[in-house]
Amino acid sequence: MPCETLLPVDVHVGNCSTPTDADVRLVVEPSWTVAVRQFSWYATDVRVDRERERLLEELTRRDLEGMDEPSLFQYNDPWTPRFMRTNEIEVVLEDVPGYLSSGPGQTVARE
Repeated sequence: MPCETLLPVDVHVGNCSTPTDADVRLVVEPSWTVAVRQFSWYATDVRVDRERERLLEELTRRDLEGMDEPSLFQYNDPWTPRFMRTNEIEVVLEDVPGYLSSGPGQTVARE
């Protein structure tokens, strides 16, 4: 199963430990801008679809487009109470206007 780990922008790949597994690679990717909608509770299909639609509607309202389909991120172990769970729907944006651009790792707008 593929897995990605994102490092802070101030960590240079040259400062990272060399992977001991031949299947593990360190890759430097260009920066990107994403739109994220955060929600709690269990990430059921119905709830994920609803949050995905809300995110896409907000992007349309702001005249923004995603590059691909939105992705689901879930951050909690199975024992986390449902009301404390953190989930996110994320989509990478294309052609982000300058007024929405920010420096690496910065939040542009939260609602």
